[in-house]
Amino acid sequence: MTVWRGLVRLWIVASVLWVGFIALVLGSQVTNPYIQAHYYSLRSWPPGAVRLADWPGRAVVDTTTEIEFSNKVYVYAAREISRADLDAWAVAFERDRAAPRAAEISAARWKALNFALMISCLPPLAVAALGYALRWVALGFGWNPKG
Repeated sequence: MTVWRGLVRLWIVASVLWVGFIALVLGSQVTNPYIQAHYYSLRSWPPGAVRLADWPGRAVVDTTTEIEFSNKVYVYAAREISRADLDAWAVAFERDRAAPRAAEISAARWKALNFALMISCLPPLAVAALGYALRWVALGFGWNPKG
């Protein structure tokens, strides 16, 4: 077995381990990408949801009912609003406010996937290019790779 063949095998094993490690570390970011949650406050009836700028204060959370929608959208509704009214209102709210965020999640997922592919592929390719360059230089000096 030549030194060159042994180094190529070492590179293959290290590359597979590197890609597996990156998949383990960044896999959750691809499957469940981070997007900032949207919070709304529903204080009166008939409904008029007002978007809260940031995480609601503790007073809002303690005095209201939290409703979680898809795509990280949360509504804090006043406890005086009946559950039947909320259920009827929630269908339209899901369609108008929560569902459109699917494109935002998809864009975040693609961004995370591109990052993971770049981080997992570029280092092994750089090491391979460096190895071939070093071999080329060594062969220029008359080095025998069979030793």
